[in-house]
Amino acid sequence: KKTTLMFSTTNVHQLISNHTTDMVCLHDADNTIRFATPSSLKVLGFPSETLIGRKLTDFLSKDFINEMDFTTLMRFFDQPGTRIRYQINHGEGRLRWLETTYTVLDTVGNVQYRSLSTTRDITESVHLTEDLMTALSKEQELSKFKTNLYSVAS
Repeated sequence: KKTTLMFSTTNVHQLISNHTTDMVCLHDADNTIRFATPSSLKVLGFPSETLIGRKLTDFLSKDFINEMDFTTLMRFFDQPGTRIRYQINHGEGRLRWLETTYTVLDTVGNVQYRSLSTTRDITESVHLTEDLMTALSKEQELSKFKTNLYSVAS
């Protein structure tokens, strides 16, 4: 029975790993990726096996790095529990926005992995937010213009 239960648990873990839309990675002590789910192909544009031995920071876009001090950015990647939003160069050659959350793993059972990260593509959400902010700004400008027009008319 224990073997059957373990086999079932392994199958469930494999099922989850193969069908999650978020990319899930296991990292060692220096945040090097040691395991990545197949969803890495959609999220980062690279197959999971090619991520082993790399870090998520390897994929940061140059424009994003230039906007932020790289040392400061690296501190975010070393802070478990922090939700980090950043821009990457997707494997298909386009820029994408990602959000990653790190969780520190208990080192009692398995010292090979220090943290787990979950990463999702938030590009559409970022663009929608930018569009809404632009529309709001234009609406405020129009409102200010109307107020000035009414002042001049009276």
